[in-house]
Amino acid sequence: MLNQTAAGVPNGTYAEYVVSGAQLGVVHVPDTWSFEEAAQLGIAPLTALQCLHQTLELPSPFDGKPSPQRDILIWGGSSSVGQYAIQIAHLYGLRVFTTASPKNFELVKGLGADEVFDYRDAEVVEKVRAATGNALDIAIDCVSEGKTTEQVPAALGDKGGKVAIILPYQSPRPDVSVTFTLAYELIQPVRSSVQRFSSLITL
Repeated sequence: MLNQTAAGVPNGTYAEYVVSGAQLGVVHVPDTWSFEEAAQLGIAPLTALQCLHQTLELPSPFDGKPSPQRDILIWGGSSSVGQYAIQIAHLYGLRVFTTASPKNFELVKGLGADEVFDYRDAEVVEKVRAATGNALDIAIDCVSEGKTTEQVPAALGDKGGKVAIILPYQSPRPDVSVTFTLAYELIQPVRSSVQRFSSLITL
């Protein structure tokens, strides 16, 4: 049975059958995925794609153009968005730096991270800047609250750059722009990208 709103418009949330507007489109569940595994496909990968492809304006690895070697910081690599962002950035050919707790170091390295830092290390920002030659200019803050609102912009090099954020906050640096990412805005533009990535990423 389909749920109905007060206005009579179908609303499939938490229903046995879900109604989706045709303009939003749907993503085919890969044959190797269970419905439970596919349930997470809606937000985390779309947010990661939006951060990389729209906010940071990185080219798609499927457009046939080689990407120049470039570093990216993904703060919160073991988060749901972080795990997708690492894998997609790795597919882009980026050199991926990320933060995680030591117990998740091997997890994020297995997803494609080139170097991992303990986010609780008091010198983590300085270590990221040193590892990237003080030239880092793009990052994704997959936490976007608490200390990260200061740490992630601070980790960028002296020339500044861009940070994609998943919760809104103001940049503490005038030379670092922060852009709040809302996955729902990207559902239709990245539909085909999600379908193609779904065969390459690890749950």
